Amino acid sequence: MKIFWSWQSDRTSRICKDFVKESLEEAAHRIATDLGLEESARPEVDHDTKGEPGMVDISATIFRKIENAAVFVADMTSIGRSEGGKRVMQNPNVLIELGYALKTLGPSQVILVANQSYGGKPEDLPFDVRHRRGPILYKLSKEDPPEVVDQEKQKLVDALADALTTCLQNAIAKEHAEVEIQRHKHGEDCSVWFNAHRRLQHRSWMPFRAAADDVEVLKGPRTYMRIIPAGWKNRKPDSTTVRNLNPPLGLQPFGEWHQGGAGINEEGVLCRPLGARDETGVHHVDTVSQWFESTGELWGIEVHLPGPDGTAYFAEDQAVNHWHAFMKRGLAMFSHLEARPPYIIEAGVIGIKSLLWPHPQAIVRYTRGVRDSATHEERSSAWTPDEQLNFLLKLCDEVRRAFGLSQAKESDIKKHLRD
Repeated sequence: MKIFWSWQSDRTSRICKDFVKESLEEAAHRIATDLGLEESARPEVDHDTKGEPGMVDISATIFRKIENAAVFVADMTSIGRSEGGKRVMQNPNVLIELGYALKTLGPSQVILVANQSYGGKPEDLPFDVRHRRGPILYKLSKEDPPEVVDQEKQKLVDALADALTTCLQNAIAKEHAEVEIQRHKHGEDCSVWFNAHRRLQHRSWMPFRAAADDVEVLKGPRTYMRIIPAGWKNRKPDSTTVRNLNPPLGLQPFGEWHQGGAGINEEGVLCRPLGARDETGVHHVDTVSQWFESTGELWGIEVHLPGPDGTAYFAEDQAVNHWHAFMKRGLAMFSHLEARPPYIIEAGVIGIKSLLWPHPQAIVRYTRGVRDSATHEERSSAWTPDEQLNFLLKLCDEVRRAFGLSQAKESDIKKHLRD
């Protein structure tokens, strides 16, 4: 990512041009580490015709570089005053480049810097930008000793790092929003990748068995989650690599399970509990997870089975806990495998009309669903703990709407989480 630096040489370079450029470079290096950016995505300070061969068209080159930059930084230090001294003047070339940056990149990606020794108050700026945030200010004169210059540089680096972080995060988010992410096709509904008549298979995890294991997922309403990366930083992992991952990074079934394992299949790796085995050798399970080698996607489902009274219930605390655990494990696995962000996470509940929401302490003991499905989807590069919590809150809101209930409280969702 490029940070275009629009400079002026009318003032002493030691306290203006060179000083700000060095501060920018230090700030860029710092935030590249703080944001954990890959080598190819690390911010680099660019300016005028830097890196261009031969006798290029200077104006055209500068405008092209501004268009392609992630952030534009302009030196708005005053270079003099108008006749009579009423109006502070900035370098005209910087102002032209600033105007072009405002048009092409937008104000959110523009940062202004000025040496306060020569002005820098809002009223010193051109009329068109006075109503916007003013420059980041520092104060140096030609007479200042090196120790003062160093002190001012540290303050300027800190301020630039803060401003650049916000701008670069905006640029990254915009870039990632435009990334096309390939998904595996869903099956009979959005919660599964298979149709009702299809029997799942995987290679036995028992080394002495050559035959494949047949698996059938029990029928009923389902909770599910999908985590889909944009791609891979290096080589795409194969099914054997994913199959051999050890806990806590290895695949696990989405829902409750006690014994089970993962086996390679046609699509990637299927993970399931042991399940009940019928007379034909088919394993019947209520939860599975599948990693797809073609897209890198991780998909998990859990069936809500009826209780002793023949009724299936939706327990929000259990669902939130399973979603959260699957999300954390999946993102940790993708980080280990060097997946490339952003990630799409989709989750929901299907078959809500056949579920009851229990109210143990209320007069009305149960609420039946009024809509048959509830889903929520988001895309993010970082998926911080706060983003995960916010996702779960919005997801629970959708489920509650499907039951005709009021919105969830963040405190309630936090209570459901078990690390």
